[in-house]
Amino acid sequence: MSISTLTAQAVADLVGGRLLGDGNRRLAAVGPLDRADPDTLSLLSAARYLEMFRNSRAGAVLVRAEHAEEPAQLGM
Repeated sequence: MSISTLTAQAVADLVGGRLLGDGNRRLAAVGPLDRADPDTLSLLSAARYLEMFRNSRAGAVLVRAEHAEEPAQLGM
């Protein structure tokens, strides 16, 4: 089985987003914040998931505009 990967930069380009962090990180899966690993792209869609985001091991996280400062607060 072949696994397709995208870089974090490619994901940011696809969604018209702003990338914070390593644009070369390769992502091979999409999954929830609480089960993500460093190869996983996840999503922070609501404030109620901020704690999961803060504890997530996700390689990249798509973040809604109203939470855009959260990664910077975490030192990302």
